[in-house]
Amino acid sequence: IRVGAEWVVEVIEDLPWTFRGGYLYHQGAAPPETVTPLLPEGERNEFTGGLSIQFADRLSGDFAYQYIRQNDRRGRTRALPNNGLYTFSASLFGLSLAYKF
Repeated sequence: IRVGAEWVVEVIEDLPWTFRGGYLYHQGAAPPETVTPLLPEGERNEFTGGLSIQFADRLSGDFAYQYIRQNDRRGRTRALPNNGLYTFSASLFGLSLAYKF
């Protein structure tokens, strides 16, 4: 499941700001018996936000943030049965400056 939205506001004439937001959900691909420290992937909820600013006719900047929250997942560190519990979350940031010529 993926959902996103964008809202453009003209703060200064012909220099818009663009606000973005989104949500993503996906299930873990690996079956429980194959979950190890090398691949502890599980069900995830991901939330995103961003802002684009047009500073001048050819100059713009972008900021992005993503928070990933993975549900706890049982897996193994040695032969069966599953004996580990994996937890995961992350905050990702992005920043860019662009000049068009």
